[in-house]
Amino acid sequence: IISMSLGCSNPVQQVRKAIKLAEVKNIPVFCAAGNAGNMNEVFFPAAYPETLGIGAIDKNFNLASFSNSIVNKLTNKNIDFLAPGVDIL
Repeated sequence: IISMSLGCSNPVQQVRKAIKLAEVKNIPVFCAAGNAGNMNEVFFPAAYPETLGIGAIDKNFNLASFSNSIVNKLTNKNIDFLAPGVDIL
């Protein structure tokens, strides 16, 4: 698997090319949805349809205040999964 904890609001074609290559090789790519908080978009590369976008939750299963979670306007993609992301030691 590939795990990417990076992101931005604009697509980067070189990153997309690498993600598509991973998809062809059946390698799942997990990407952080973004940590900008009340943003109205999932950041790239999590917004690409070939990736699994991951948002953050707290110990009570609530969406973390900093986690992006809304559909990306360019790709119409929302987050795919939630994972612990608050007070992780």
